[in-house]
Amino acid sequence: MANNANLDKVGCEYGRNLKEMLNAFKEDYTSKIFAYKEKLNALDERIENLEEWKKMIDERIVKFEVKLAWLMGVSATVGSLIGTTVAMLLRHLF
Repeated sequence: MANNANLDKVGCEYGRNLKEMLNAFKEDYTSKIFAYKEKLNALDERIENLEEWKKMIDERIVKFEVKLAWLMGVSATVGSLIGTTVAMLLRHLF
């Protein structure tokens, strides 16, 4: 009977050690999961900030393109008027 008591003691101790190891493993991975969730949330915020920044840059590019198109139209009109005026002057002079 004494031999069985020793085996029970060894089995219980092995079970406790195994339970402690599993709990430590569970705590370690639980903390890692929470850390990864926090990192993902931070990345989501950064992505939102980048999307807002992209929209702002796109708006500025559109404004610049509109101004550039307007300037090209004005310069083409002025160039055409100057060219027509010079051509008419040369025609009357010669």
